[in-house]
Amino acid sequence: MVLKVGLEFETKEDAYMFYKAYAEKARFGIRRSKMHKGNSGEILDRVFGCKAKLGVSSRSNGKYRIYKFISEHSHDLVSPSRSHFLRSHRSLNDIQRFQIDMAQKSAGGLENVGFIRHDYKNYLRTKRTIQMKFAIDPNFIYAIQVDVEVIITNIFWADARMKVDYKRFGDVVCFETTYRKNKEGRPLALFVGVNNHKQTIIIGGALLYDETIETFERLFDTFSRTMFGRKPNNTLTDQDAAMDKALSTQWPETKHRLCVWHMYQNAAKHLKGIFDKFKSFAKEFCSCVYDHDEVSEFIRAWDDMLEKYNLKDNEWLIKFYENKEKWPLVYGCETFLADMSTTQHSESMNSMVKQYISYKHDLLQFFQHFQSLLDDRCYDEYKADTKSSINMPSLSYPAEILKHICCYCKIFEFVGILCAHSLKIFFLKNIKRVPDGYIEKRWTTNAKVATTSLPQYRSTDDDPKIAMGRRYKDLSYVFNRLAVRAAETEETGPIPPPYYQKMRFLPNPSYFHQPAGRSEKL
Repeated sequence: MVLKVGLEFETKEDAYMFYKAYAEKARFGIRRSKMHKGNSGEILDRVFGCKAKLGVSSRSNGKYRIYKFISEHSHDLVSPSRSHFLRSHRSLNDIQRFQIDMAQKSAGGLENVGFIRHDYKNYLRTKRTIQMKFAIDPNFIYAIQVDVEVIITNIFWADARMKVDYKRFGDVVCFETTYRKNKEGRPLALFVGVNNHKQTIIIGGALLYDETIETFERLFDTFSRTMFGRKPNNTLTDQDAAMDKALSTQWPETKHRLCVWHMYQNAAKHLKGIFDKFKSFAKEFCSCVYDHDEVSEFIRAWDDMLEKYNLKDNEWLIKFYENKEKWPLVYGCETFLADMSTTQHSESMNSMVKQYISYKHDLLQFFQHFQSLLDDRCYDEYKADTKSSINMPSLSYPAEILKHICCYCKIFEFVGILCAHSLKIFFLKNIKRVPDGYIEKRWTTNAKVATTSLPQYRSTDDDPKIAMGRRYKDLSYVFNRLAVRAAETEETGPIPPPYYQKMRFLPNPSYFHQPAGRSEKL
């Protein structure tokens, strides 16, 4: 497909469709831009594009001729697998329309099909993911605990994507146990993080039989061993005493904070009578928890609230207040929590889980629906990655750069993003570039750039089988990523038979440890 000045088309729509096909193949999107009309209303010329342009003008013979063509772009091109996300290329072809029409007719109408478009996409992605899970995912990890009668009690699982996400965004982890899978109260425990788009991501899951200290200790230990021995820097949980004890023994170096959403939910549960009796109490309680940055202001507001509602002797509030140093917004404003302490992430995740999972599901149905949840989260993240790669310009300004920024609000320390106060100073000082030290990689479009380093273990055990298993896990992680990338194209996908045979008959590992000057033929 060649575009050049002088090429003619029967209609302007033919010119547009030709350029659209060219753009889709070249991996960029197009749009109609300015046009000029003559006195009688006929279109004289029209331009399509960004910096890259295609201009067509009408001829005396009624045809349209290309008079301008610029192939350079002011943005990066998207990958071939993402070109269908571009607005100008999003459409159904005739075959897809035919399939939808046949489904509609065979069911007696679209309202009787039995599924919506969203369900159809869920089915395809779930089916594909389940089939691939066992084919190309050697890093899928699960741990099952059974009782004396060999009945499953606790299940933990994490796939390769969760492990990769944890390496990228595992600096802050929120541990959720608020959703119950069934009426008996068995909790679904989720290890939750936030990616560079501020989207909630799942980095581990577990079905628990109970919520004892022993159960949580085993779960936290299994999670950290699965994640290459790495423990999160900061974690957010609810006010569960067993969970708190398990965290202190298994992750003693991890900073533990309470999730604001859980704090409010617990207060609404234990102080239901107060909430119902005094309509203004909820607002004042939230103000104490959310609105104060200074400790002295918070203490004064808390005391005033207790005095106003005669709650100084309330046992639950006394115990609640004893954990105040774990409250993230008052005492933890200098701790990086990636903005996860706010109610948004916990509330949205809890609501999302309810959309996919019901206590009526058996174990197999549960995992199928949970996989649909993961697939849709992955798809949303994929769209966000595509959008940021298309819309994010590369800008640089040779301007004065500040060496140090500090603001009383502590938003940068807490969220990892400069506050509005700092950016206002930038504006007043005409500073056009943020210092590199104040750009957290986890919030950038480069957050997912892979590193070549492998996880290092600090184990002292000498069991050769354990050591070999760890090396196998490391190599599987690396080669699995390479295999997925290679499978994207036909050119890199298949391995020629001669190379495959050589790979099968690699020398014994002892060959690589021979004394210098000694060698053997393969």
